[in-house]
Amino acid sequence: MRRLPLFLIVMLACILVAYLTWRLRAPLGKENPIILREEATEEMEIIFFGDSGSGLPEQFKLAEALERYCLTHPLRAVFLLGDNFYPAGVQSVDDPQWQTKFRDAYEKPCLSRIPFYPILGNHDYKGHPAAQIAYTQTQKHWRMPHRFYSVQFGELAKIIALDTNIADICGLAEHCTLDFLRESLKDTSVTHRIVIGHHPIYSASGKYGATLLGRVLRSYLCESGALYIAGHSHHLEHRHDADCSLDLFISGGGGADLYETRSNDLGTRFVQSNHGFLRLKLSKAGRELTFFDSELKELYSFRDR
Repeated sequence: MRRLPLFLIVMLACILVAYLTWRLRAPLGKENPIILREEATEEMEIIFFGDSGSGLPEQFKLAEALERYCLTHPLRAVFLLGDNFYPAGVQSVDDPQWQTKFRDAYEKPCLSRIPFYPILGNHDYKGHPAAQIAYTQTQKHWRMPHRFYSVQFGELAKIIALDTNIADICGLAEHCTLDFLRESLKDTSVTHRIVIGHHPIYSASGKYGATLLGRVLRSYLCESGALYIAGHSHHLEHRHDADCSLDLFISGGGGADLYETRSNDLGTRFVQSNHGFLRLKLSKAGRELTFFDSELKELYSFRDR
């Protein structure tokens, strides 16, 4: 039998060690896949942005814009797309960053009445990710019941929130990310399905292009009819994959330093290196996605169905 080359054995061993190192940090599920159920209205708006927890002036400027937007729109929820605390997550539910990088930014008269649904980013895993889940028990404004979960708004929409830091598969939907995604996508009882994860499938960022993880996620999402919304790359982008009818939105302008982008990247319909957020407007008739900057200037809008 032909033996594997030594360099290949070493590479595979390094990959295995890296995976196990991250996997052991993952908060373990203690129950079946978590589905949070909320009431839906005929038309509602949801906001998505990631890479927010920098503590920089840009984070607070965007937070002020969100508060102004909240006061004049039927906002139902905010989804944080990971990297909620730079540079290395939080250490506990008593970490002072909860005050300086979350409550100081988003506990405002209107926003404090809106639930925030976070997911974990790679910087969050550098701390104690379980602390972000545990914080849910201490603050009703922050709702993160597990490292992956879904939020269902009646029969109108389901938001499937993933932990893309550990895109594992084990045959048990309550324990592994990709099993949870596969089972969640089988639900066709809702009008709109939106999948969110920290990592994009691909992007026009000069720092984050196509990845193996992206190809795996793409294989699950192609032809599903779901949208995919991510952060990780610090810019705003809409991409369309014509080969599999998949629309991808990147909303990574939540407050961290911005990345350069390629304006001529194949599949990109809009891209801008800017701070801002993505607004999703939903009704049974269709869905509209719009990027706004920190001045509430509309940058780009897309409507389908």
